Amino acid sequence: MVYLFGFLSEDIDLLAVELSKVLRISLEPYEAGSRGGEYCRGQGDEESLILQHNRDVGVFPELAEEDFPKYRLLLYVETLQDQRSVLRWFEQSKLEASLLRVSKY
Repeated sequence: MVYLFGFLSEDIDLLAVELSKVLRISLEPYEAGSRGGEYCRGQGDEESLILQHNRDVGVFPELAEEDFPKYRLLLYVETLQDQRSVLRWFEQSKLEASLLRVSKY
């Protein structure tokens, strides 16, 4: 499953550090226009994570997730874990994450 979480914060570096502590997965910085410029990627035992801005910085800039314009940062979590387990990550932290969508691969 792929879980999409939204964050109102605009500070990707700070959020990457906080997520790394909570999830115990190192989020490493990368750069790609299709991911909004700077983004972070991490790999755990059972999940892969992508933290990015909600924008595409291509020739015609637009939101990466147009259905969720108020969220500045997006976290994509690809995992086989059930939804309850994934949501528990955020319930046990002070991170204010909103679950925006759950989809199959």
